[in-house]
Amino acid sequence: MEEGGIVTMHPYYKKLARVLDRMGDIYALDDILARLGDGRMQSFARGNSFAVTEVASFPRRKVLDILLAVGDLDDCVRLHDDIVDFADAQSASLVRAYGRRGWMPWMADRGWRCLTKNFVYQKDM
Repeated sequence: MEEGGIVTMHPYYKKLARVLDRMGDIYALDDILARLGDGRMQSFARGNSFAVTEVASFPRRKVLDILLAVGDLDDCVRLHDDIVDFADAQSASLVRAYGRRGWMPWMADRGWRCLTKNFVYQKDM
């Protein structure tokens, strides 16, 4: 998306750009839009909140990953429920999410458990 376009003017564009950078800069917004367009990723929106998921099949499990979420915490309860319902409809046996420490109490209240508290190491080549 060219700088100054409608998407880059959206109030959450900077938040989204920050999330994508923290993910290791493995996706640009255009990459996500392309994958949403062809069905490789899914989007969920409620009020001012937006989340992107991706379903992956592994030898032992089908997994729904919540790749990113931006928006208002109040909207996230309904967004969470929509995503969990979608995972169930896809026969996913595991839902994973990656987030900052501040989400832990909110997630625990909804039945999530923290799998690990560790660092993500990255080496650019």
